[in-house]
Amino acid sequence: MAKTDPNSTFYGFDYHTPSIQRARKQAEKEGLTGDRVKFEVGTATNFNGSSSVADGYDLITFFDCFHDMPDPYSVAKHTRNALKPDGTCMIVEMASNDKLEENMSSPLGRIGYTGSVFICVPTALAQRATGSSSSPYSSNTNYNADIIPLGGMPGVSKIEKIMKESGFSKFRCTFNNGFNMVLEAKP
Repeated sequence: MAKTDPNSTFYGFDYHTPSIQRARKQAEKEGLTGDRVKFEVGTATNFNGSSSVADGYDLITFFDCFHDMPDPYSVAKHTRNALKPDGTCMIVEMASNDKLEENMSSPLGRIGYTGSVFICVPTALAQRATGSSSSPYSSNTNYNADIIPLGGMPGVSKIEKIMKESGFSKFRCTFNNGFNMVLEAKP
């Protein structure tokens, strides 16, 4: 994205320090250094760090990770508050249906649920665990068990519910090729 749009500044955030270090090295290797591309340690509910954008972001993206969030409502609320009034949140996820039986009839859906059980849900739950020194999420919050954690096959309706209840007024699926779906949320 930074190579395609040289007039923009890009920020990348992750709670995993080694991933941030690797991203910085890759950006340097690609010649994307200086003030245009910055990677910092942060969570999806406290990103900004020293790269704080005073008037908000134009675009915030989640690439195949929104379903891994330990508290997607807090993530959505923080994202909404971090966007400019005319900003956009783009969420790319594995294409999934709202009903379990529709996902299970697809080989992709079966793979998605397998990954979800072994990777996505445990990751989200581990970040919420009491006593986790790296967890910014409270384990004492009352969560809707149908929504939290989402896991790898949440479906459009569940994500739309989270986004709208978190302050977004517009939501749509802009693309679905049967493998990935692109979701757009606007304030």
